[in-house]
Amino acid sequence: MKSVFRSFLIGSLMVAGLWACKKETDQILSPDQLITGSYIRIDSTISNEFNFSSIATSSVAWDVRGVGEAISKITVYASATNSSDSSTWRRIKDIQVSDNKARVSVTGQELATALNVAPTALSPGNQYTLFTEVTTTSGRRYSLVNTNSELESAAAYNMAFRLPGTVTCPFDPTGFAGNFRVVTDDWADFSAGDILQVTGATANSVTLLAFPSPAYGTNRQPITISVNPANGRATINPSQYIGDYTFAGVVPSRISTATNRNSYVFSCTGDIILYHVISYGGSNQPVYLLRLKKV
Repeated sequence: MKSVFRSFLIGSLMVAGLWACKKETDQILSPDQLITGSYIRIDSTISNEFNFSSIATSSVAWDVRGVGEAISKITVYASATNSSDSSTWRRIKDIQVSDNKARVSVTGQELATALNVAPTALSPGNQYTLFTEVTTTSGRRYSLVNTNSELESAAAYNMAFRLPGTVTCPFDPTGFAGNFRVVTDDWADFSAGDILQVTGATANSVTLLAFPSPAYGTNRQPITISVNPANGRATINPSQYIGDYTFAGVVPSRISTATNRNSYVFSCTGDIILYHVISYGGSNQPVYLLRLKKV
């Protein structure tokens, strides 16, 4: 991959280079007309969650290193709309780099200051995107603005130009059981405003009666969702039998949490955010979101 990176221009070509690629001969750019770009990759994730119970001092952090031309600093930004449009970015701070490595760390207070809100306005369940920009030792700057999107989406590069942070809160089961209003059901068994029931809550789990909808199935079974008391992270693992869908014969079905999206149960706000996979007749469906709000 390194050889590919060195021959691939990260960002934009210099204006002279762009003009040079369209001559009467239509010759391909020569190596001396290219420049070596730079990006940062994630070496390890320290934390990607803010804890709402200590939101001002709680932090997200990643260890990163530069690839390509050596970098001198990393500038971190936030956007109130999480937009990759740099006109919406608000600078949080500069991070100095040593030996082409750094730790990108942002506290809830720093994020709130950049967004011009109180730290307590960073509500549990909200996800904020931190955008980074590197400045190389020669003074060039690189970010999502001038980096090819295909490079960012390539998992092997593990780019750190866009870093997510989710606001979480500790889980307290006291009074959590009860009726919950459907906010979103991508699986479309239920409509927004329908009521589902959490039938029980313990220190590290909740029991939810959800799929299949009575309109589409029978033999409905409650789902036991494991909850991390420290941050509300929710999992259904292994998969659980939920009942039988009956609109196309009797089809036994199961549910599990998605492995590529974090799910949460937030007692402090009464939210259940469940990214799930339903196995319908033995075939796994895509990842869908079920989001509920306590009534």
